[in-house]
Amino acid sequence: MGRKLLVLLLGVMFSMFGIFLYMDLDWTALQSHYFDQYLSSVAYGGKGEYLLLFVHYPNGWRRAVNGDVMNSWQNLRAVRLDTFALSDQARRAGADALEWKYLPEMENAAAAQWFREEIYAGEGPVEFMRWPLIAALIVIGVPMAWIIGRDRRLARERKQGRTIRGPTLVTPSQFNHSKLSDGIGFETMEWVSGFERLFHGKSKLGIVRIPRHEENSHFVLAGDSGTGKTSLMRQILTQVRERGETAVVYDPALEFTPQFFDPATDVILNPTDQRMPFWTPSDEVQYPAEALALAGSLFPDKQHENTFFTESARKIFAHLLRYRPTPQDLTAWMKDMNEVDRRIAGTELEAMVPVSAAGQRAAVQGTFNQAAAAFQLLPKESEAKGRWSAAAWAKGRQGWLFLPSTPTQRESLRPLLSMWLDSLILRLMELGQKGVRPVWFILDELASLQQLPQLPTVITESRKANVCLVLGFQGRSQLEALYGLQAEAMLSQPMTKIFLRTSEPHAAEWISKSIGDVEVMRLEQSQTQGFPVVLNPSQDSRTFSWQRRTEPLVMASTIGGLKNLTGYLKSQDFVVPISFPYSRPVVNQPGFLPRPLPELEVLSVSPKTAAAAASPGTASTDGQRKNGGRSPQRELEIFE
Repeated sequence: MGRKLLVLLLGVMFSMFGIFLYMDLDWTALQSHYFDQYLSSVAYGGKGEYLLLFVHYPNGWRRAVNGDVMNSWQNLRAVRLDTFALSDQARRAGADALEWKYLPEMENAAAAQWFREEIYAGEGPVEFMRWPLIAALIVIGVPMAWIIGRDRRLARERKQGRTIRGPTLVTPSQFNHSKLSDGIGFETMEWVSGFERLFHGKSKLGIVRIPRHEENSHFVLAGDSGTGKTSLMRQILTQVRERGETAVVYDPALEFTPQFFDPATDVILNPTDQRMPFWTPSDEVQYPAEALALAGSLFPDKQHENTFFTESARKIFAHLLRYRPTPQDLTAWMKDMNEVDRRIAGTELEAMVPVSAAGQRAAVQGTFNQAAAAFQLLPKESEAKGRWSAAAWAKGRQGWLFLPSTPTQRESLRPLLSMWLDSLILRLMELGQKGVRPVWFILDELASLQQLPQLPTVITESRKANVCLVLGFQGRSQLEALYGLQAEAMLSQPMTKIFLRTSEPHAAEWISKSIGDVEVMRLEQSQTQGFPVVLNPSQDSRTFSWQRRTEPLVMASTIGGLKNLTGYLKSQDFVVPISFPYSRPVVNQPGFLPRPLPELEVLSVSPKTAAAAASPGTASTDGQRKNGGRSPQRELEIFE
């Protein structure tokens, strides 16, 4: 407090000295003399008393103005307020005398008008004093602001500790300034000062921006359902559309398609939607390696499952693509193992599904059936409008791609949606080159897809391809279940992470660790007391010491207690607490237009089937007899 009073006193002293110096050097004699009367005339109504200087000319007396008397710096006698000298201009005009006249009842409004027009060049008292006042405010305000800020910083350090190393909490404006941000921005509820509004637009809401060169280092949005991930993605898509860039949007809940789909340029990839173009895997492959990559997207490895059956289905499917089949052909083949046997006869693939290994064939057949259930939904070429392939689209990167689904369709469409997304990523990486047009992948609810084999690779190697990923999920455990050990690298690589509330304790702990720990110095107090205290209080003592500790910048409990539409944005060592507005969806197009599909048939049970079902033991014995006395389950165990 003493430092502030000293600075205030010195500031006032220097300000007063500067004001008086300015008045003496720049003001005329009458301006200096009349200023207090001018203030009174402006401040009060009614009538007042005035002592005014008059000058005598050959035609009579009139009130003296600035040109009638000499400035104080031109005539030392004019420094005294009761002495003024006629100016040379007035003498040449015939003036010969000056005289003070007392006006006891002059209207203040009339006096103020005369002072303004004749003495002060049409300016009011504050306008006339603006530059001295501005200088005084600067002389007083700048040191005071520095001292107040320093005291607040010291008080905060005493309470929270002094950060030595680790991430730093910053405001959106500090983040933008430090990183020279010029890319995708997120609108926040931080109030924008008038200075920032003057130079950065009229919006009253703050924007935290990501540098454009960091956009292809990817984004992670983690948080429970309803916390605001969709609103943030909607902000991204709005800016991507305004910039004329391309996006691939996985829309599992029809949140984005109704607002952003443009039927003139965009494509919807959903076989149950009327707007789905014709697609066949035969258009995607030209070389055996491409067929195997497409099969890997359709049949990804699964955690804790025997990979042989997946690998067998993958290689057989890649072989079937050499026949250039339509989706309807593939559906029929994958449902009939006899047809598969006919097409792989004489190849090394025949040994993977021998007729003698019933359990092995059943496992591969089950893997095929999952894909066939999705392929049978694809429209025929005669039923679709236009033709589309990932290989052709990746070359031009024109138009947005939407992969919508409804909750009832999601399970059956998952193999196709995952295959398309993985194929697009692979093609874009293959054709990527410097300066290529960016493509944004908006993957909301990433865990609702199958494993995407190319996703871990694109996260680490996509800068050349200029692919920008936005990954949305609820908890880390979801990705670990899909990608296993690769999940750690996938979650650590994206440079921009936005963490919202999560109710999963392990996910909240992971978020706290991802934000980072800080090393702080805290001022701690220890107190000792003499004994007895009443008899000898002088033995009491207090000791202050700085203690160094490492602690999380944001605790896991804080993450678990966040409100909706609030969270933390982390980029490198900058952490920005953000709260953002809810972005309401806009419906410009139907999100889903159902395509007529074959309805469920009512099947009757034949007498033969009923008899077999009634005596399961007999069927099992027949199966064992056909397999050399071993059941299909026993066959599977022996193979494994």
